[in-house]
Amino acid sequence: MGQLARAGVVRALRGKREGYRLDRPPAQIILPEVVSAVDPLPRLHRCPLDRPEHAQQLCPLHRELYATYAQLEATLHRRCLADLLAEDTAGSPQAAAPAPLCAPQGGWGTTGKPMDLGGK
Repeated sequence: MGQLARAGVVRALRGKREGYRLDRPPAQIILPEVVSAVDPLPRLHRCPLDRPEHAQQLCPLHRELYATYAQLEATLHRRCLADLLAEDTAGSPQAAAPAPLCAPQGGWGTTGKPMDLGGK
């Protein structure tokens, strides 16, 4: 959670309601913010195997991986946290499944207000 707080996605609460809250409405948090804070997508700018024959450009495999990561990044930029919340509550198979471990009891909600993510 500290990584998300440093990225400005959540903020820590102190005192009686100690825990974390979303720092902005879910509609204002794009998915790359969350992903980059926790586990950034790799970008290949040189051969990860340090092969001399690939010093000037990526080999076909690594060019394909580069393009795939770029597509994934572009897809994430088109989505926000509110999109995922809406999908999860729209009767999808996920809605019937148990809540993921990272979701607070009672779900995330979509009020647009900072959310209480539990605490002590």
